[in-house]
Amino acid sequence: MKKILSLTLALLLFGGFCASADETAYIVRLKENAPLPISAEAEALFPEAGLYLVNSLEEIHALGEAVEAYGQDQTLELLDFGEAEADPFAMLQWHLPAIHAEYAKRFDVRGQGVTVAVLDSGINFNSDDFKNVNVLSGISCFNDSPDVKDMEGHGTVTSGLIAAGIDNGRLGSGIADGVTLMPVKVAKASVLSESVFIKGMKYALDNGADVVNMSLGGGNAGMMEAGIQALIDRGVIVVAASGNSGEAKPEYPASFEGVIAVGGVTADLVRSSYSSYYPGICCVAPSADLYAPDFKVNYKLASKGRGGTSYSAPIVSAAAALAKSVDPSLTPEGFRLLMEESCTDLGPEGYDVEYGYGLLNIEEMLKRQFEKLPPVSIYQSRTEGGEAVYRVRNTAAPIEVTAKYGNEERSLTLDAGYAELRFAAAPNAGLSIYAGGELLAAAQ
Repeated sequence: MKKILSLTLALLLFGGFCASADETAYIVRLKENAPLPISAEAEALFPEAGLYLVNSLEEIHALGEAVEAYGQDQTLELLDFGEAEADPFAMLQWHLPAIHAEYAKRFDVRGQGVTVAVLDSGINFNSDDFKNVNVLSGISCFNDSPDVKDMEGHGTVTSGLIAAGIDNGRLGSGIADGVTLMPVKVAKASVLSESVFIKGMKYALDNGADVVNMSLGGGNAGMMEAGIQALIDRGVIVVAASGNSGEAKPEYPASFEGVIAVGGVTADLVRSSYSSYYPGICCVAPSADLYAPDFKVNYKLASKGRGGTSYSAPIVSAAAALAKSVDPSLTPEGFRLLMEESCTDLGPEGYDVEYGYGLLNIEEMLKRQFEKLPPVSIYQSRTEGGEAVYRVRNTAAPIEVTAKYGNEERSLTLDAGYAELRFAAAPNAGLSIYAGGELLAAAQ
């Protein structure tokens, strides 16, 4: 029987961890299609991935030939932040112009219709920047309850970098505030374990996550890989922080095949000294001195004088949500290819292990997606106060069009960007947009 040591985890905003093994708890991976013996007592962590939790070696032996691998479930302590090189007061939210996030706002691409699971320490629901964001009740994987209150701050920061409200009068904004956020609490009182994290992955899969952010990691990851692969096989885009060792050695879950591994850069667009690098790094994103919602107050310089690849990962998770909202059929591999085509090259020319394909560039990413779609689309419709309201996006040059709704017809110019059209609501009516007699787009 092959024995694999379990992954040691730490939230990657922090500089290190202290692991203490629970000698009586083990994670077991069963062989594919192997039945669970009736006599065996095992807690199902992620059955689709064959992962169970048992409390003794005797229980492992009771599973017999069904066992493919097992390892101790390790407990970790979250310690201090890593030091960042940049001046913490040099600028506010420098990361948004660095990755050309404004381009998405111009076309009203905000991650609408996409669910992003954040496997972390929870969330501060009271922050003003989440009041108009669709945040699900989520779950604490410690006791299967909806108590996802963030007592650490880490999960609130990562969630805010993804989806803090845009143009709501606060000090800063997220990137994809149109997403549905799914807080999955896997860290509590500076502690998380591999088994609890596996439960989090299963919850994300079972509850329809399209993107999963993992701002955590460690050295060896034998028991988690099956769960990661189950997510990817279902088409979930998994984004993970590369690690904070600053060394040229793989860390997990970022190093698993199919995971979007994200390293960190400073405001000078050079690799952060703590950002781990190795073959498989997909791209880099800002990782230090970023404003984000706090778990105690509404806003603060969340990484003042500090940093970590925990910040880089949610920025790319937000980009994945934007891309998925433009193309709901986008696969994990499709998103990786999109990164390859659109990132701004840094370091040596072409792919390299420190920067991957380069710095996330949301403008170039969306332009490449728009090239493959009809230039004019009706992407949202609703009824509001007796009016039928449609949002129309034009990704090409300004165009003269005719908009027809029921018995009403209008001539207008659609500039590059988006427009909101309102009509007196009529039964069974829909909107059709024409140019030169050619139908460009239609929707009910």
